[in-house]
Amino acid sequence: MQGFSKFFASRQSEREASGDRRPSIEERYVSREAYLEQVREVAQQLVAEGYVLEEDVEIVVSACAARYDAATKPSQEPG
Repeated sequence: MQGFSKFFASRQSEREASGDRRPSIEERYVSREAYLEQVREVAQQLVAEGYVLEEDVEIVVSACAARYDAATKPSQEPG
């Protein structure tokens, strides 16, 4: 699958500096673990509703963890 993602700013200070009105990741989630717990809860709801297979929950959580890590890694300044 291909596409483009414009991540939320990692920190409130980054968001404010860029003029982005969307809440930053740190404003949305207390921690990475809290975010992944929300992902797991929603994935389990989707299993109950028949949209996701139980055996795919860990795949969903792992994919979301990778996206979280990509969105929160320190940006590389061109040198």
